[in-house]
Amino acid sequence: MAGSRWMPPTSGAILLLEVSPATFDEVNDLLVHLRLAGTFDDITALVIGSPADWDAGDAPDASTDELVLRCVRGRFPVITGVAFGHQQRKIQFPIGCRVEFDLRSEHPVLRYLEDLVTLDH
Repeated sequence: MAGSRWMPPTSGAILLLEVSPATFDEVNDLLVHLRLAGTFDDITALVIGSPADWDAGDAPDASTDELVLRCVRGRFPVITGVAFGHQQRKIQFPIGCRVEFDLRSEHPVLRYLEDLVTLDH
């Protein structure tokens, strides 16, 4: 949907990407496409789901982190290897729920700024 009228707005968002097992080339193509489509222009942070251990092949990047940073070229925090999506044990990221990351310590901390579930009576 990136680059089309059906792409949801990403301005101010923490963008979550779950990339299936792939090669560095496939991840490179995906991330560069998203960057050129403007998907990363106004996001607050980028979170890449785990596992982020794609097949390096003969890629020039030394690590998956290096690959991601080279491709997105953003001025926002990037966190890789986060357990969400199709994982047995995972962090819940409800769509549209306000959250924040505290990146000041060695390990990022996720805080929910509103209730995950509301009861409508």
